[in-house]
Amino acid sequence: MYAELVKNTSESELLSILNNVNELNAIRGYAYMAYAYKCDKEKRKEKNLNYSFKLNTINGCVGYTDVSFSEFKKKIRVRNAYDPNPKRTIPDPIEQKVIQEENKIREEQGVPLRKEY
Repeated sequence: MYAELVKNTSESELLSILNNVNELNAIRGYAYMAYAYKCDKEKRKEKNLNYSFKLNTINGCVGYTDVSFSEFKKKIRVRNAYDPNPKRTIPDPIEQKVIQEENKIREEQGVPLRKEY
């Protein structure tokens, strides 16, 4: 859904969604992410947006946290979380350790190594 929002909406439509207090906060959050992505992609400065709604975000694998809109704006900037087509994901520390162990075995066997992100 998010990638479609980025692809099929204009800046004015995204801002209209953000301004709509009757819209679900999650949709408003996606609208902001799409707006921020488009501004960055087109190297334009974002408008100074400040809303009072909160968003329920995933915190880790199973936890949820309510964050203010201003905090959400900061969080999505981490690792380009608003990119609708991420190039890769960053494995967690446990997966990184598994990749390292697997690469030791691959090296011994002469097999190409897996990338460590």
